[in-house]
Amino acid sequence: MRKRYVAAALAVASLTVAGGLAVAESATDTPPSDGGGTPPTTVTLPTGDTVEIIGDALVPKPAAGRADIGFRSTRLPGHDRVIMPLDQLGKSRTDERLYNVDALLRNGYSDARDVKSPDKLGEDSTSSKADADATKVTVEYSWLDGSDPEQGGAFWVNLDTNETGSADVSKGKAELDLKPGKYSLIADMLRRGTGDEPWEAVGTIMDVTVTDEAQTITVDGGKAKPVEATLDNDAKPRKKLMELFTGVSTGKEQQIAHTINFSGEDKLYAIPNDETGDHPAGFTLQSQLTRAKDTYSLFNIAEHGIPADPSFAVRAKDLAAREASYPSLGGDAHELGRSDWGYHKSHAPYMYPLSANAKLGSSRTEHYTAGPDVGWTHFGMLEGKDAESPYDTVIVDSGQMKPGTEDMPWLSAPLSVRVPGSHSPYFNTGLERWPSGGKAGLLARVPMFTSGSGASTTFSRNLSGKAVISKDGKVLAEETNGSEVYADLAEGDEGRYTVAVEAKREVAWTPLGTRSTATWEFDSKPVEENTVLDVSAVRFGASGISGGYAKAAKPQKVTLDFETQPGAEDRSCEKLGFEVSYDDGKTWKKVKVDRDGDHAEAKLKHPSGAKFVSVRFSATDDKGQTVKTSTIRSYGLK
Repeated sequence: MRKRYVAAALAVASLTVAGGLAVAESATDTPPSDGGGTPPTTVTLPTGDTVEIIGDALVPKPAAGRADIGFRSTRLPGHDRVIMPLDQLGKSRTDERLYNVDALLRNGYSDARDVKSPDKLGEDSTSSKADADATKVTVEYSWLDGSDPEQGGAFWVNLDTNETGSADVSKGKAELDLKPGKYSLIADMLRRGTGDEPWEAVGTIMDVTVTDEAQTITVDGGKAKPVEATLDNDAKPRKKLMELFTGVSTGKEQQIAHTINFSGEDKLYAIPNDETGDHPAGFTLQSQLTRAKDTYSLFNIAEHGIPADPSFAVRAKDLAAREASYPSLGGDAHELGRSDWGYHKSHAPYMYPLSANAKLGSSRTEHYTAGPDVGWTHFGMLEGKDAESPYDTVIVDSGQMKPGTEDMPWLSAPLSVRVPGSHSPYFNTGLERWPSGGKAGLLARVPMFTSGSGASTTFSRNLSGKAVISKDGKVLAEETNGSEVYADLAEGDEGRYTVAVEAKREVAWTPLGTRSTATWEFDSKPVEENTVLDVSAVRFGASGISGGYAKAAKPQKVTLDFETQPGAEDRSCEKLGFEVSYDDGKTWKKVKVDRDGDHAEAKLKHPSGAKFVSVRFSATDDKGQTVKTSTIRSYGLK
């Protein structure tokens, strides 16, 4: 059964520039205010549908029996996000506050069905309120054939004040109450297909000058043109995602966006309009195609309105090719759910399409749009047997790609604890301190079973165990999830902190990484902005590993690299210790290392009959801060 998601991101979306590319600023930087609760990343809506929050993106997942339900998401001026199933729009008993995922998390709720009264979530700010000096603006819609559209919406931004708002279409019209001024408007229409019929959507952007006289604007679907990315081979479309964006520039990008996420056989249209003024306005098209074992992830953008021909012809020879390998790590047959997020220096899309799943133990060639202005981040997910089971999210960051062929390895071993690299900013992983509404907070969310080699980082969730933040021996916050912990800090709080995490997991896709521990002792003082802490970990690499296993009879060269958390002031290694275990941590043996600064090497000769190698590290930096980590079954032996 085909799944379609429709979402609109409305209001202020702040973009920051990193490495010349615009990356959406995370909307999960605000932790809950419930005194040490951990910010969840999944929210259940009143309908039973769930929303996974991945940095700035929302990934809705319909509940059982609701596979074809679409979603619309609006972003409020205060940065909150409201995501509504389409079948709930316009219902008189629907309170949109219960669909505000940020308000739910901020008030300690991960399931909207637990909220006794919506008043606990604050005022309903999703509907536009008419001012006394507002002017009536009517937007009249006509479908491709001239009839009234089945559904639609109008999403506006005041180019003078940055105020935003929206209205739904009813009987072919959307009624807006706007103060006089200059506006940019995104308009969309949708027709649902029945059975195997394709769904269709039409979108456009227009600038509007509002005076004190009422006016009518027309959105004529008869002028719409197809939006499609086509290759010069026989690749077939699988997914397509069009995101219309517009807004103003005032130092930071202030934009609204509307996203339509469709299956490959569905149809997208746009009404051309290149008269959008001197401000950001256009659309992005992310396309997923397949051809035999090859996959194609295409990113195209129109930066200045909507051109007369909004489709794109792509030559396969201009793409970057990646030989992607998805090794089995010794477990049961499993699939890695895949998705690829393309972004451009002018606009980072709010959502991303799902790619074709990859079977563990397989390989394929993946093709991506190349160029200096387009970057890519790739996601994979290994899901447990149910919603409560451990699962892994895998991240590979390619950034800007060039035409040509390169390797792209996933899921490599050895496994160990690391501080996150620069290719996982979308998950707010790591150890950070921030002010939040005048109250300081400290978050620890660390990859406990990730690889020390290769380009991927794995972040595990739903783990059992314990995560504790303490200061001077006093516990400030404690969680029993083995994944993450957050603590509110008293005003002016500074001193020596300890973050201790113990994580356990048992998963079907690998017998590796059954238990990890990590303890950081570090100094911290109040901050005025979100601050990455200068903690460290030891990155572990080992030669001769394939599919998670090395040859037991062959001596191994291993590497140990002291790494400070990216984004923090760099620290240097003063002391480094390394131990191994061949009985799942019952006994440990010290290993002599040859260290030169932050890099060390050692050799391992495995005892007869050993099946797994467990590792333990300790390190001290130049400030006297310490880290101790261990991982049971870092890799296997054969």
